[in-house]
Amino acid sequence: MKLWYQSMSRQTEGGGYPRVLRGILDKVRDPDTEIHVAGITEIGGTGDQFRYLEYLETGEVLTNVHRAVREGFDAFLIGNIADPGLREAREIADIPVLGLCESALHVACMMGASFSLVTINAKFTPRIVENVRRYGLGDRLAAVNRMEVERLTDL
Repeated sequence: MKLWYQSMSRQTEGGGYPRVLRGILDKVRDPDTEIHVAGITEIGGTGDQFRYLEYLETGEVLTNVHRAVREGFDAFLIGNIADPGLREAREIADIPVLGLCESALHVACMMGASFSLVTINAKFTPRIVENVRRYGLGDRLAAVNRMEVERLTDL
């Protein structure tokens, strides 16, 4: 199986994030599964906590969806809690497109009657709550709290 993992960060920046991400993906993948990790290379990729930055990056995500389909990937994974471009990608792809937020929320629903979320900053909170409602899971959301981290790269 070939999976395309679309990170919304630049793989050449962000401290150790690309290395840690690769390690996590390699640890959880099946031996016969190949995971290609792509980051943002054109516009943005340094912080998408603002809707405008997400908008700029979504074009590259959709270009990569086309590429993944052309190159025979079995699924396209959007590795960002905001699920940027998820609905648009599903419109243009004939392979499964999964969003991190949507997938995590449905797994949380399988684990309990309700769930809570921890977001990375105040800007993300309304967007994540919008996703919860868009996916029809608003009644199961118990609480949302945000971390107190000065710089996201400190994570």
